[in-house]
Amino acid sequence: MVLPQLSCPVSLFSYYNPILQRGIGKFMTIIKDAGVQGLVVPDVPLEETEILRMESSKNNIELVLLTTPTTPTDRMKSIVSALEGFVYLVSSVGVTGTRTDVSA
Repeated sequence: MVLPQLSCPVSLFSYYNPILQRGIGKFMTIIKDAGVQGLVVPDVPLEETEILRMESSKNNIELVLLTTPTTPTDRMKSIVSALEGFVYLVSSVGVTGTRTDVSA
């Protein structure tokens, strides 16, 4: 367990396929036992998060959904209302990596 050695909450960033390969319930149990308190799964749209939200809630893991500055307002409201914790705001448009400037 990583939790006793850290003074801050731990969130895990994972794509959906590894979660599905282990089984959603089993995956949640494994990360809970490791001390993880939050989970970001960037490749799952809101409409497909029901099982993830249910299993994460059962295991006291906060599921974090993403939104962007270009997300329509109604969709942002749907994302926010589906969550119990916080929303990850992707603050720049495009792919990650080295940049010479940041979009406004």
